[in-house]
Amino acid sequence: MSKLNVGVGEEFPLGDNPQRSGERQICAQHWRHHRHRNSARAVAALLVLPATAASVTAAIVYPLATLGVIGGLGIAAAVQRRRRWRAYRDACRARRDASNEAKGKSSDSPPASPEEKI
Repeated sequence: MSKLNVGVGEEFPLGDNPQRSGERQICAQHWRHHRHRNSARAVAALLVLPATAASVTAAIVYPLATLGVIGGLGIAAAVQRRRRWRAYRDACRARRDASNEAKGKSSDSPPASPEEKI
């Protein structure tokens, strides 16, 4: 018994809770990872600054080449966007056709005219 008449280990167990120590370790791993991530950001910032300066210099010295690169990247982005749109559209059509077949509707029949709906 202590001075406060509380026996050690009765109401206040001294053993470590294994769940608690696991939480502490996960937290420590998180902060270690956070520290490494911040150092990676600092290195990336140091690499981005010279690249930015070089690209500005190239744009000033070779303006037509810079416009050509920008145009080429724009065309490549448009082609990629069109491919993604076609894939999305085809997936939507396939899903719609499967739903219509499950309901018993024919997907090759033309849609009803507005007069028939009224």
